Amino acid sequence: KVTAMCTPCQKTWPKLEGCEPKGEDFGGILDEKLILQSLLTSPSSPGLHLYAGHCAMHAVYACQYVLRWLLTFMFRVPLQGIRLSTFFARLALYIIFLLPAMICGLAYWAFAGKDIVSMKYKDKGSFRHTVDIYLPKSTAKARLAGKDPEAQTPVLILVAGGAFILGHKGYVTMLCRALRLAGILCIAVDYRYWPQTSIDGMIDDVDSAVQWCFENASRYGGDPKCISLL
Repeated sequence: KVTAMCTPCQKTWPKLEGCEPKGEDFGGILDEKLILQSLLTSPSSPGLHLYAGHCAMHAVYACQYVLRWLLTFMFRVPLQGIRLSTFFARLALYIIFLLPAMICGLAYWAFAGKDIVSMKYKDKGSFRHTVDIYLPKSTAKARLAGKDPEAQTPVLILVAGGAFILGHKGYVTMLCRALRLAGILCIAVDYRYWPQTSIDGMIDDVDSAVQWCFENASRYGGDPKCISLL
């Protein structure tokens, strides 16, 4: 069976009955300008009619793709706006409901907190690369007397959340205060949030802080074999 080939897309089509395409009519024409010129000068050429129909099909497919993209864009943008608005509304409610407790906790952390040691866990780090160590009574007394505390106190590392955009180590100060009364050495971790850094930067900060806690907890009376992460 003789077939005719569409030069631009190299697709083979069945030969029309009674059609004998010649090289100058179809196969030999490689330039689109020559094809258009041949269509104008020889509109009855069956090979070029076949090629024109094939191009029309491609045009239809292109129009369908553009229409689908426009419909997707028209619906997707409003949906993204609704999602962002919902996110910020939830964040605002989160702040409003927790604000009274946050104010009390931060006031205790800033003014009334005792036996809280702040240390930097990252060399050449910013003010966010710090941890607060809440010393139990036994550890505080030993340090006050100039002695090294015994490393036998359970350690709890606390990493505060904040929707990746706001947060502070002072958020957990009231929890650390209660756990310290139970004889637990609490270490509150502070780290950078967006837009100061990306998710990768947050992970790197927390990883460095946890590593520092494992290496230095014994200096503050913490048991390096009894460390938990919250």
